[in-house]
Amino acid sequence: MPMLRYYLTTGGGAEATGGSKVGQSGGMAALRGAGETQINKDKSVMKKKIADTKKKLEEVRKMRASLRQTQKKMGLPVIALVGYTNAGKSSLMNRLAGSNEVVTKDRLFETLDPTRRVVTLPGDRDVLLADTVGFLQRLPEQLVAGFRATLEELCDATIVLHVIDVSSRTVAQQLATVHQTLRDLEDFDEATPQLLVFNKVDKLEDGIPEELKQSLVFPWPGVVGHVQISALTGFGLNALAEAIEDSIVNHPDFGNTVKLLIPYTEGSWYSKIRGPPAMAKIIHEETIADGWLLEVSATESHARQLERFRAPQAMLEQGAAEVAAADG
Repeated sequence: MPMLRYYLTTGGGAEATGGSKVGQSGGMAALRGAGETQINKDKSVMKKKIADTKKKLEEVRKMRASLRQTQKKMGLPVIALVGYTNAGKSSLMNRLAGSNEVVTKDRLFETLDPTRRVVTLPGDRDVLLADTVGFLQRLPEQLVAGFRATLEELCDATIVLHVIDVSSRTVAQQLATVHQTLRDLEDFDEATPQLLVFNKVDKLEDGIPEELKQSLVFPWPGVVGHVQISALTGFGLNALAEAIEDSIVNHPDFGNTVKLLIPYTEGSWYSKIRGPPAMAKIIHEETIADGWLLEVSATESHARQLERFRAPQAMLEQGAAEVAAADG
């Protein structure tokens, strides 16, 4: 549908220019009449295709909404990849997933079907990677509407990886284009953590362009850091995985604070909590006779799993009394 709308509004296509050939053998009136008739026919066909596609797209959207709910129950962080056309998003996804399943052609509209993969990152963190459409400068409003199915992936993201081609001459402009498009998405939360992924550093001879360095002085809302990588050579992927891990652990989803007592006989659970990958963020830790006494923040699903180790209230009250007595 985005492609149909694009050509309908721009008048693209061989049919739109075919009238000139008719006019070469007839008068100017024939040129205008035959050409306009053909163009109107083409537009009618396109409008019908758009209407049919809308119905199918709505069915697909409902199916994907159901799929996202099912995947949400898996409790995996959703990492959405965004970026300018040909920035290397699909190449990065293939590199992280260890496959070549995602198309990597340099074509407009190539990634219209949101692609999701369960991936185990270095450090053993399982995440759900979601690829999205390549952004364009001054993306027309009708195209944004047509891309809604793939852009919806961003609204469910735990973290957004903004993949940037640092070898491009218009890198700063592309960076701004993507951020502006994200801000224009109605359901996108600007506070969603974003990592700037500077891709194709293998093509640089003089380091990161100065205009890009200047843009980092005043980061956009949600930007929590940046990493230099090469999806082609694999350079920087471990650093990227570490940055993702840090962003996940410090994400607001890790907001359920709970105090735990892990018996020494349950050392495997203590290891799961500490990671890698970290099951929860440890705020405070001490060892007592009965085991590890922890104060942690975790996601809702992980907090439920750890509920069995919740420290007895009597123990917490006794500990608080002992601290108060020592301070007194």
